[in-house]
Amino acid sequence: MKFKNLLLGSVTAAGLMTGAAYAADLGVLTSVDVCDQLGISGLTISSETNCLKISGEVSYNFNYGQWDTGGAGSFYVPAGLISWGYNKNDEPGYVLKSEVKAKLNFEATADSSFGPAKAVLKLVADYIDGNGSNDVTVDEAYVSIGEGTVIMAGHKSSIFNNGDDAPLNWLGLFNSDAVNTGVAADSFTGTSNAIQITHDLGNGFSIAGGLENLDSHGAAVGVLAYKGDNVSAHVSVAADDVLEDDGNRGDWTMHAGIAATLDSVKVVAAAAADSDGHWNVLGSAEATFDMFTIAGSVEAEDNDYTGAGASISAEVSDGVKLNVGGRWNDYYGDTSYEVAVGAEATVAENLTLSGAVGYVNETDGYDASVTYGWAKLAWAPGGGFTASVKGTISNVEGDDYSTLYESATRGVGYKIETEFKKTFE
Repeated sequence: MKFKNLLLGSVTAAGLMTGAAYAADLGVLTSVDVCDQLGISGLTISSETNCLKISGEVSYNFNYGQWDTGGAGSFYVPAGLISWGYNKNDEPGYVLKSEVKAKLNFEATADSSFGPAKAVLKLVADYIDGNGSNDVTVDEAYVSIGEGTVIMAGHKSSIFNNGDDAPLNWLGLFNSDAVNTGVAADSFTGTSNAIQITHDLGNGFSIAGGLENLDSHGAAVGVLAYKGDNVSAHVSVAADDVLEDDGNRGDWTMHAGIAATLDSVKVVAAAAADSDGHWNVLGSAEATFDMFTIAGSVEAEDNDYTGAGASISAEVSDGVKLNVGGRWNDYYGDTSYEVAVGAEATVAENLTLSGAVGYVNETDGYDASVTYGWAKLAWAPGGGFTASVKGTISNVEGDDYSTLYESATRGVGYKIETEFKKTFE
């Protein structure tokens, strides 16, 4: 409930009376629900002192086709997975994958003299191909208090910020894809038992610090961040084994990034490094001129790796966009590249169609290539519901060989992917 209108008093006279009119005062008192007092909206349940907000997501994915399941794909360039196929030396088999995922979040908030006091519980479930355990696991469970200064304790995600580092060109970059977009910075991105404090410094600046991995040997994490209308930036640092030395005391990692928009120009710059001598840098820029958008990106790593990518996009008509792009890398003198052409179009209300065709070539002491094409139809009718179907076909050619990661496969493969999802809050 949002507001409860309580009518106090009564009208003691009504109608018209000859010679006199009698009236009673009407008193109206508005009682504000505790969720409104705390500024919390969405799906809520309230008591006199607590507001419980409930949110979540349920999705179903069904994939079917003929592709190699080893590593979920057919062959690798040194920086990441490219496409699908099957080994001609084996009988081609059909692969089916059916997966249900669910997330359910509870956030109970009450007012206190120090600011909002919260208890947060996030549950997840994953059921794959009838082989899942159907167990519901706790993703996060922690308490927090405060507003400008917030104290958090429990099992929760790291405060280590590894954002502000996504390349702006259409295809992205090979190494960026391999490290789940951006530049790699160790493993301070998961959940652990932790005690954390964040503080709003004002004018868009914030600072955070914490002890994490307390279910292991302890890690110290610190973050300085800025968030403005057109700029976001951060520097994150972490040190391992601060409470108990397991042979890694003195190990550290850092991640820094900035993403800015200046009129029609966007820029991204990021860097990561650690005490083992690893470093990874990335820079990207995008400029829009009338109907055209041009983007370029570069990346490099310490292990003799460099990469680059570029794209041009055009809004050819209302709701129709064309993309042309390429990316390249060099790894110890061996090169890989990809070129592709794609399109996105709004074909009806809440219905979009996208697709691309492309070619990938890798030379890693051998010669291998992939020709591929895909098309995707996505539907977003509203209400937090989305659905999509995507079809991919690829042909892998070249000498049989083993890359740095695993044996490659050859041949034609295809894959049909569907997703149905509903979010609520």
